[in-house]
Amino acid sequence: MFLVIFLCYGCSMNEPEFIDKQEDLKKYVDLKVDAKSIKWKILSLPESSGGFDVPGRTDYLSLIVVIESNEMEIKKLQSRAVPKTTRLIPVPAAFLKNWLPRLAVDAFSGRNFAGKVTEINEFASLKDEAFDAIAISGGSQIVLYVGYVVPN
Repeated sequence: MFLVIFLCYGCSMNEPEFIDKQEDLKKYVDLKVDAKSIKWKILSLPESSGGFDVPGRTDYLSLIVVIESNEMEIKKLQSRAVPKTTRLIPVPAAFLKNWLPRLAVDAFSGRNFAGKVTEINEFASLKDEAFDAIAISGGSQIVLYVGYVVPN
């Protein structure tokens, strides 16, 4: 009886909403900013549960990182960053998580886009090739968005 209850309890455990370990993030990116704290997650589609989802994950993955850092350091990096004025691929609405700061949600959804979104290079170096990589910065926060396609 105890074994059955234990097994069922283990099945109901959810994965965390985000990860806050910077050491684990180093597998994917090298940050060029001193982080006071980070939140990050690798997401894949489908993320919704509206009843019409394709079972399993797709080959589209995204890494989203929220970095809390020194505002003056961010402003310095921001001044050197190359603005990204167009986006070919929209950020899926399912990736707009409640732990993301407002500046990221606005930029990801197309509101207040100009002047906040830049190339990622001033803030981080990627370990793998990505089809999309942007940084959104403001105040003491930087949000990195990296889109990948997993090879078949």
